[in-house]
Amino acid sequence: MRGGGVLFRLPAKFRPERAGALLLRLGAALIALTMAGCFPAVPEETIRLRVERGERLVEGRVPSGLTVREAVRAIGVPTEPEDEFEPGLNRLVNEDTTVHITIIRSEETTADETIPFESQIIRSEAVAEGETYILQYGRNGAARVTKRKIYADDVFRSESVVGRVILEASAPEILMVGVKSDLAPIRIPGKLIYLSNGNLWMMTETTGTRIPLYTGGDADGRILDLSENGRRLLFSREGRGEEINSLWMMDVENWTNEPISLRIENVVHFAEWLPGENLRVLYSTVTPTEEAPGWRANNDLQLRTVSDTGMILADDVAVPAQEADAAGSGLAADRWGTTYEVSADGRLVIAVHGDRIDRIDRLSGESAALIRVQPYGVSRSDWAWLPGVSLSDDGATLVFTYQGDIGGARRTFDPSDFNLGRYDFETGAAGPLISRTGLFSGPAISPRFSDQTYSLAYLTAVNPLQSETSRYRIAVADLDGTNARVVYPSEGAIGVEPQRLAWAPSDNRSETWLAFLHDGNIWLVNPFTGIYNQITIDRTIDKIIWE
Repeated sequence: MRGGGVLFRLPAKFRPERAGALLLRLGAALIALTMAGCFPAVPEETIRLRVERGERLVEGRVPSGLTVREAVRAIGVPTEPEDEFEPGLNRLVNEDTTVHITIIRSEETTADETIPFESQIIRSEAVAEGETYILQYGRNGAARVTKRKIYADDVFRSESVVGRVILEASAPEILMVGVKSDLAPIRIPGKLIYLSNGNLWMMTETTGTRIPLYTGGDADGRILDLSENGRRLLFSREGRGEEINSLWMMDVENWTNEPISLRIENVVHFAEWLPGENLRVLYSTVTPTEEAPGWRANNDLQLRTVSDTGMILADDVAVPAQEADAAGSGLAADRWGTTYEVSADGRLVIAVHGDRIDRIDRLSGESAALIRVQPYGVSRSDWAWLPGVSLSDDGATLVFTYQGDIGGARRTFDPSDFNLGRYDFETGAAGPLISRTGLFSGPAISPRFSDQTYSLAYLTAVNPLQSETSRYRIAVADLDGTNARVVYPSEGAIGVEPQRLAWAPSDNRSETWLAFLHDGNIWLVNPFTGIYNQITIDRTIDKIIWE
């Protein structure tokens, strides 16, 4: 200490330039604190919101930038999920806004209503031109209908049906109207029965004699067969509820009598009368399902004997119900269902599967494989291919469709390689008959003619390379495959759809006919004289049998 003063010694590491920087920082902090104290905080921006809901009006202020949904919620207005907003809920609110909420409410009513019947018109040349007959009177139905009415701010807006229960189905009125026909009647043997618009008709003696056997409008055409004596018609009708269909019989000589139920349901592929005096029905069933095609085949074969009044006298099982795999290959064709061909004496039954053809002795129950067939390689959900077959009246010859080689061992990729083969029951041998006929050749052996020979009718594809979708020509050959020739249509004309041909029940070649469908009408052709005639003009016919 000198001269009464005090001496301060600075630290060795002290630097004057560092002291200046520190003072600058402290000054800036003091200025910031001073400025913060001098200016107040900026208030949040709000807008005026006006909400109208029914008779209620709510006003308030909300922050800007909210959605309508958030703004309405912010001022405490209660809403319902059905309410309608204008502007919309997701719109941003950046200025004073009025929101209108429409109150939506609904009410439901249930009442019974009448289902008016429809009118169906059947045009037929069997009735004189200009005349009209009522085949079935119409009947109204009833339904229990639930309707929902919508109100907006208590003002009616709309109405819709939300429930409908059928209490009683309506029945259509069916009218038969006569149309002029220039078709000359032709004498025919036997009874030609056909399906038109769900109704069954019969021609007898001439093609101009038409008898309305059944006019209920619900014959489905799956089953149609006439008994050996020509008296009892077996047919199927559309089912009720979960049933696919049901079997019925009627006396064609007393056709005004009501059909009789056989109490057999869900018969899709096969049912026939067995020959003999007793009324015996051989049939196969399916089980309805929700999957395509709407059923699962049982691949069974059952026999029911009934009285003239439909009383059940006996039930027998020729082939028990089987799963598809048990039926053979597990193919889609087996799930679709087995079809059958019965010999004239009713003892031999030919069972047709997707990959083979079996024989069944109906009396002994013995079954044996006859022919192996290469299955069709294309899978379909609503149909399956099964070989077409036809058995001669004497039970000695079976004609069948096959693909590739006759033994069914070689798979072919040639789409035109579908052929007809012949199996001889006496020798037990199968051999090729006619080549490249197409997928749906539908062989049909004629009745035995007076010279103790048979003829074979079949279809041959117009376009063999696309025989699944092709139209077909009708051809006839001797039973050994010789003398094959097309008998309809003429060269260059459009062919027919795949179908089962029907021979007239005649043993006279010059007077016989082959019946087929062309564009919804019945045509007849004599394959030995070349004469053919159109015998209907309805364009509504779906199936024919001639027995």
